[in-house]
Amino acid sequence: YDPGVLTKTYSNITGTSQKVTKVYDGTTTTSSSTFGNVAVTSANGLSSDLNIVLSNKTYTYGSKNSSNSNVVQADSAYTITSASHSRHGNAYGLEASSTAKTINNAQISPKPLSLTGTRNYDGTTIVSSKDLTVGNFVGKEILTLSGTGSLSSANTQSNSSLASTASLSLINGSNGGVASNYTFAGGQHKVSVKKKPIKLIGSRKINRINRNIKLSSGQLRMANKIKGDDVKLTGTTKVRVVREGLNDINTTGLKLSGEDASNYTLSGESHKFLFELKAKFKALKNIENKLNELAKSGKKIITGATQAIPKVVAMTSGSSVSVSTPSGGPTSSGPPSGGTAAGSTSDGGSAASPSGSGGGSSGDSSDSTSTEE
Repeated sequence: YDPGVLTKTYSNITGTSQKVTKVYDGTTTTSSSTFGNVAVTSANGLSSDLNIVLSNKTYTYGSKNSSNSNVVQADSAYTITSASHSRHGNAYGLEASSTAKTINNAQISPKPLSLTGTRNYDGTTIVSSKDLTVGNFVGKEILTLSGTGSLSSANTQSNSSLASTASLSLINGSNGGVASNYTFAGGQHKVSVKKKPIKLIGSRKINRINRNIKLSSGQLRMANKIKGDDVKLTGTTKVRVVREGLNDINTTGLKLSGEDASNYTLSGESHKFLFELKAKFKALKNIENKLNELAKSGKKIITGATQAIPKVVAMTSGSSVSVSTPSGGPTSSGPPSGGTAAGSTSDGGSAASPSGSGGGSSGDSSDSTSTEE
């Protein structure tokens, strides 16, 4: 009886058609691999009375990349470690194959990747690849992510699993990153949707600047609210208007309400309100600015005592400034000797000032704390 050369035979792993399998790890080693059940066999069959042990070998994959049809090769041929017969003791004359074992149907399965991301609420369930970070790569390998994933709800949420990754794809990257070596299947994919910062804007005309202005919710508009969402603004806030034009406003006293209000926040945005002076007050402000310029130049300013909008005339350096008043009203003192008559200047310039004393002030105090509705 000649059983023929001896070798090891591996069966398929339960539930698969693979004899060896592992998850992609960037190497050809089998140290993390799972093998099917092994038995010592021979070409002509072995008696069940024989107990034969062959030496263990180190196996290596033919390729490190993911595949269902890889090959595993032993580093050398088997040797007989022990051989015995159940009734006759040691068995002799047996021979192991002199060829190093090759195992077909060896698998390296793709490595599951993790996805994490955060974005602001946008009214949709779509999650762009730009909002996602890919993790669980081997070593320094990198891939490019494209496409979109989706959530089961559009509302704000924390660490929710993606409902679908079907529209996401992987593209070969750098440092040896090959897309086919990775998969989304079996990975953890968590996304958080944060509240969308709402932006408030508005405009109105006012009488004066350097005043506290009360703004009601009706004077404000939510510039970036998503169309169709049920969100309302209520309450009032006060603003210190420091200049004509855009002024920053705070949201103290304002509140969001409505079915979709929980998806929005008043924090995290810069809120701007446009304040414009009414025409007549804008003219007065221009006069005040002119008077301030004249005062800074070192020229004297003489104003009428009761007139509403006195006419200011700038003299040459060293001369006084004369102010004419309406007909019938008090008049200012005349120009100094050698000066020019009221209502004209040595350089033809003229300006107007609000009523009152003290250098033509409009009465618009910069430290006023009154509130204009």
